[in-house]
Amino acid sequence: MRTLLWTLLVLALLAVGVDRGADWYAEREVAARLVSSQQLEADPDVDIAGFPFLTQALARRLDEVHVTSDDVVVRRDGGELRLARIRATFTDVTTDRDLTRVAAARGRAVATISYAELARLTGLEVAYAGDGRVRGGREVTLAGRSFTPEVVVRPRLTEGAVRFVDAAAEGSLPAAVVAVVQAAFDIDLPVDGLPYDVRPESLSATADGLRLVLVGRDLSFAG
Repeated sequence: MRTLLWTLLVLALLAVGVDRGADWYAEREVAARLVSSQQLEADPDVDIAGFPFLTQALARRLDEVHVTSDDVVVRRDGGELRLARIRATFTDVTTDRDLTRVAAARGRAVATISYAELARLTGLEVAYAGDGRVRGGREVTLAGRSFTPEVVVRPRLTEGAVRFVDAAAEGSLPAAVVAVVQAAFDIDLPVDGLPYDVRPESLSATADGLRLVLVGRDLSFAG
């Protein structure tokens, strides 16, 4: 009886090992397809949810796939926008036999634009101002005098781009000085061509950066 139990235990462990090995291989293959189809500079971290994996693989249908990419560069119109991170979840996923094509009925992603990236794009010192707003400032010299104006703005999602509106100066400073900082926020950040074919749905400013929620349906990736 004891020998039978040990045999069953060993077989169960082997089955789990085979399942996890197949899962690991599939995750690497899906990552490779996404690098190719989405023109990523590095392999994303892919996690195929659910256990056992092999039953999903035989059916060529995966319940849920999580994908995380860090430092994603999006190039548009001669410029670039760097996402600190984009995390995507795909549901009702289907594949072909060798994983060369992956399709998902639905996708939802959260992308983060860091304040360091906003600082690079605007030339300002940028930080979270609370209440969904962003603060930016820099030293300005006017008529031989130095000022450090700060302007608070609110990010808004408009026509597939991030824009900054409702600019308000903090403190009492010459209008010409404040205008320098306000002009730095007069930029559009296109976010309608992000990886994974998901489209922006909402935008908010948080302590960690600008948070974009993106969604998509009937997605297909082949590489």
